[in-house]
Order: sequence, then C-alpha cells, then structure tokens
Amino acid sequence: MKIILIDDHQLFLDGLGLILDSIEGVELLEKYTSPEQAIRLIEVLKPDVVFSDLDMPKLTGKQVAEHIKRVHPEIKVVILSMHVDPTIIKGLLDIGVDGYLLKTDDIEDFEHAVKLLSKDKKAFSPAVTDLLNSGKTNSIGAGTSFGNEHDLSMLSNREKEVLTAVAQGLSTKALSDKLCISPGTAETHRKNIMRKLDANNVADLVRIAVKAGLV
Repeated sequence: MKIILIDDHQLFLDGLGLILDSIEGVELLEKYTSPEQAIRLIEVLKPDVVFSDLDMPKLTGKQVAEHIKRVHPEIKVVILSMHVDPTIIKGLLDIGVDGYLLKTDDIEDFEHAVKLLSKDKKAFSPAVTDLLNSGKTNSIGAGTSFGNEHDLSMLSNREKEVLTAVAQGLSTKALSDKLCISPGTAETHRKNIMRKLDANNVADLVRIAVKAGLV
C-alpha cells in the first residue's frame, strides 16, 4: 500500500513516517509540508492512501480531501486532527473521506488503522468510532460498520492478547508479567478494549472473547 503524508509540521511528519516505515506492506512515497505541492504530484506518484492534517494555513485538510475525491476518487483520504467535533466529522464524511484519526491516538491504534485501510475498510480513532456509533452524526453510509462487540477487527494484536488474558482470569499484575508490559499499560489496554467493544465490565469481555473463540 503506497502512502503520502501531508502536514505542515515537519517533526510530526517525520515521526509518522518512522511508524509507517515499520509496517510491513506499506511504502511511504513522500512527506509534504505543502498540501499544494502534494496535490500537484499526486497524479505522478499515484498513492493508494493520502493522510492529511486537517488544520493547515493555506489549504485545509478538507479542501485537500475534496480535491482528491473529485479528481481521484479511487484514492483513500484519511484526515489527521486534534478535534473530536461532530460537525467537522460529518462534513468530512459527506465528501467521502475514508478515515479520521486523532493525533493523540496510540501508535497501535494508528497501525491498526493502516491495516484496516489495506483491507479496503474505513479507519477511525476509537473516540471517533464512539461518536459515530452514538448517533451524533447522521452521515454514515448504509451497511458501514465501525465496530461493535462482535467485531474484533477494531482491536490491535496486542489488545487481542490482553482480551484473551483477561478472559482467562489473569489479574492486571499477572497480565503485565505475561505480556512484559507495565501494570499501567495493561490497565490502559483493558480500558481501551472495553471502550472499543462497548463492554461494561470484565464479564462482558469474557463473553465476547468466548464467542470470538479466543478462549
């Protein structure tokens, strides 16, 4: 999967580029601080996916997405932003963006989003998925699924490992020892899993894991 990055902050571009370079099957074609330059060269580079910052001084991420979707509708466009705003997200969904990721997301969430895109699925941050599923936006296409308790594709591989361990009855300490992570990280994973799967307690997680065949 060939990717172009657009963001007016070079440091952020470089960090995101390092993450993409570590993902198998991904080719980072170019990084641009100028959206105008990126748009001019899209025809030449022919990316599969364009990740664009939303808030840029001359040309916004929404304008970038509108142009690409009008001229090259086959190219996936994913917006990167700090905002969890229903109005903004609805406007972007209306023009056909393929994802909306928050710059505050974990690296694993970003890697998972890239994998979803490689499978021709849409990619949204967990917080954005919660917003979409809450019904606060009304522009979701028919038949589009953003994740529920039966859809473990929303979980990263590490989160699936944590879910399995929780379902096996491991405590946070035992889970952290088994996966070689800190108790704090283990607890964060557990909370993220509960949010993504709309689970209220550990019993719900066990039920979901059993139904999915993880235990």
